[in-house]
Amino acid sequence: MITTSGGVAALATDLAEDMGAPLPPLPELDEWVRERVPGDTVNPLDLTGFVMSKAELMEEVFDHYAGVVDTLVLAWWTGDQDEGWSRTLLEPFAASAARASIPFVVSPIEATGVGGWVDAWRERGLLFARGVQSIYRAASALDRFVGVPVRGVLPTVDQVTTTPPALLDTEAGRIAGFADAMVALAAAGIAVAPYVVLADGVEDDPALAALGDRLVVKLADVPHRTELGAVRLDVAPSRVAAAVRDLREIAARAGVPGTVAVQAMVKGHGEAFGGLQCRTDLGPVVLLGRGGVLVEVAGKVGGRFLPLDEDAISALADEVAGPHVFAGLRGQRAWPLDAVAELLRGLDHLWRIHGSWLGSVDVNPLIVTDEGLLAVDALLVAR
Repeated sequence: MITTSGGVAALATDLAEDMGAPLPPLPELDEWVRERVPGDTVNPLDLTGFVMSKAELMEEVFDHYAGVVDTLVLAWWTGDQDEGWSRTLLEPFAASAARASIPFVVSPIEATGVGGWVDAWRERGLLFARGVQSIYRAASALDRFVGVPVRGVLPTVDQVTTTPPALLDTEAGRIAGFADAMVALAAAGIAVAPYVVLADGVEDDPALAALGDRLVVKLADVPHRTELGAVRLDVAPSRVAAAVRDLREIAARAGVPGTVAVQAMVKGHGEAFGGLQCRTDLGPVVLLGRGGVLVEVAGKVGGRFLPLDEDAISALADEVAGPHVFAGLRGQRAWPLDAVAELLRGLDHLWRIHGSWLGSVDVNPLIVTDEGLLAVDALLVAR
């Protein structure tokens, strides 16, 4: 970490400690730095006004640090109004970055905005962040990730060759339609609520009679139907046709498909969500969380890198939904952990089958019942 004042250096040090990513002392640089830069610490380094007035010396300092550390961060301002005077430091920083094989990152100490003018510097190899806390979080995550022992031979997405279903272009990207998403979940071993899909122009189907007396009617092939007001709850069978017509008027105004899904309305004692992020910088990740107000109350959202083994499944299920999590939460019943584990196996299987084309999966909500977790919706987005 290289700064431009003692106060910023002190803040950078304190934040690093708070975030669990303490800055190393770098004794191998100590003698070299003290011969060139007046000051007390080597990391973070306060360039001082003396060095800042000498572009060649700044470049020499950046080069020397780049030969020792894994990431070099310059604590400097990047707001809309900072373009002119930022060039003093960014010019030698970018020149050194062009010769280096490590990330060169620029960030203000605080979490503020980044001006559009930084794009020109990105083209010269600099990275920009919104506050050093985000940098420390990333560095800490990377450090933990590379320390995880690899168990056996990990399957790669390249080994999976499933052809994606017909995809729909939406504001959220290319997605699988509702029916295709439900079929994919069921094929992966994830339980889904019974449903019937009514194609555009169709208002009835004999199969609706098997769904029961309390129904959910919603636009099927849109990514964020609640934002459109396109969900009707607790609909009686005699009112389905009217609800379908109402939803298709919404679809026509919004310019989205008029396909409608009708589902049995499932009663449970909790809501969960499960998901996949198939294209993170650290590899594919499975996510598990609790829906409704429990997200805010308990703050429990967990994840594990894919593929999962049984130890990871048990640990994640207990972390998010174990009995200890519900202790003290009045009126909340514990989730069946065997069903949570089965959901995680299903998400892992879904990734193994469809990982070649998937970007992300959001199965939300999952209704928690005494028998298990039942998916009533899913958003499968192609990469």
